Amino acid sequence: MEDVKIETMQEVLRRLTALETKFEKVIIHEREAKFEIRYLDLKEACTYLGIKKSSMYRLMQAGKIPYARIGAQRRFLVEDLDKLIQKSYKKVRPSVLHP
Repeated sequence: MEDVKIETMQEVLRRLTALETKFEKVIIHEREAKFEIRYLDLKEACTYLGIKKSSMYRLMQAGKIPYARIGAQRRFLVEDLDKLIQKSYKKVRPSVLHP
């Protein structure tokens, strides 16, 4: 009877170790997914920012937004689009009525 319990405990430990390994792989995969670089094409970038293509071209010509040119295509990092939004973000100043 004792041998059965020992084998069962060994099996439980083996399964727990296997589960632990699987969980570690999932955690690593999630961490890698967070650092995945994401590029948008011109149309997607315009939609993301809520602007027209002509406005995007003006931002590009003014050097306010970095981009990569691959052939005739332009690619934008989502991170750079977010930085552009943060730079142009206006904070509300306290007023006399609402300090």
